[in-house]
Order: sequence, then structure tokens, then C-alpha cells
Amino acid sequence: EEVLRAWEKGERIKQQRKLPGSSQPATTLAIPIKVRGTVIGVLDVEFETDKVPADTTNLINEISDRLSLILENARLIESAQRQVQRERLTSEITNSIRQSLDLDIVLRTAVQEIGEKLGLSEVELRLGDQEQAVLDVVHPNGDRQSNGNEPKSSEDGA
Repeated sequence: EEVLRAWEKGERIKQQRKLPGSSQPATTLAIPIKVRGTVIGVLDVEFETDKVPADTTNLINEISDRLSLILENARLIESAQRQVQRERLTSEITNSIRQSLDLDIVLRTAVQEIGEKLGLSEVELRLGDQEQAVLDVVHPNGDRQSNGNEPKSSEDGA
């Protein structure tokens, strides 16, 4: 009950009661664990007394705060590691693509590298311009389909 209230309110709950099947007093301290203002858990501590020293309560509050910081740091590290992995994959793919100036090889390499690095069974690259819906389709196996029209190039090669 205290845990649920602490979760819902986002506030520390201190409840005094009797131990089940006994007349002995007890205290429950439920402290929300928050990450970026959102409750992600509750630290629930039970004492077999109705008198919990303030320094003990403060210590448990501090532990909860530090746990929140540790969890947020772990989330940030995990996020940074995912970003590093994406950057590494992007770099590997673009480095493979840059090894040729031939359009067919560049397109095939791009599709093959994307499919391989991301573990995809199918990758389709479509090239087009404003006047043509699809110029070329390149598949992961390296096959290239063309609608028969060559891409238009400008005088400056752009």
C-alpha cells in the first residue's frame, strides 16, 4: 500500500502500523526512485519499531537519490554506446562506398553494406529525379534494375 502511494504521488511515505499477527509496532518507509522527474521504482524499507531515527531516514533518502543518479548515468552511458555503435556502422558503410567512383559499384556497395551491417534480408535503393519516379533499383544481392532511362547529369557533374 505504501509503495503504491509513493509511486503514484512521487513522494516519500512513512507509515506506522502493527506487524501482522503481532502487537509489535513497525514503520514502513517507501521512497520513490526518480529518473528525470519520473518515478521508476520505490525503495521500500521496513523497521520493526515505531521510532526511526531521522539520520536513518536521511541516509535512506540519500541512498535513493544516489540510486537515481546511478540509474540515470547508466541510461546515458547506454545511450552513448548505442550512438557510438551507429556512428561506427555509418562510418564503415560510407568508407566502403567511397572506395569507388563507378555509380554501379557505389550503389551495389551501399546496398550490400547496409544489408550486411544491419543484418537486413532486403534493402532497396531507389534513385530518381523530379521527372522520373524511379530510375534504378539496387537489391542486396547486387542486382540492379533500370527503367531504361539514364539519370540526367548537369554540365558541372552534379
